[in-house]
Amino acid sequence: MAINHSNISNFNSSQWHIVVQKRDTPSRFEAVVPTSTLQGIVTRIVHVDRLSELLIKAVNNRTRERNYFKKLVELFQGEVTEEEFDKTIEESEDDYVITADVIPSREDLMLACEAAKQIKDVRDLDDFAALFSFNPESTIKEIEAK
Repeated sequence: MAINHSNISNFNSSQWHIVVQKRDTPSRFEAVVPTSTLQGIVTRIVHVDRLSELLIKAVNNRTRERNYFKKLVELFQGEVTEEEFDKTIEESEDDYVITADVIPSREDLMLACEAAKQIKDVRDLDDFAALFSFNPESTIKEIEAK
């Protein structure tokens, strides 16, 4: 869907010069900005993309926890046998098991820490690592390297 920006075809300030040129579809965007400003914009875009990936991982991992505990309740209530429980978990690991194999970068840790402040029940390193599938040892190493 093309957005018509004809009402802001030119924008000038002391640091920015932006031109939006509509050529049917899509519009063409050009900007002349200081390099540091452009780098900041690109960095924010990359961080938003990575934050989205981390949050999706966190939601999926919470879903895995919920699925596992639902199945565990079925086991405790006698709705499934221990063998059926084990078989279900083994055959559908992606639905029930959280892997902790991601080696986080410093940027990942910074983004995840900010996100974790708003997520319920992230109380310690184990919760944090499991939420984002971070390898706990690698997480500690990266934190200590700071």
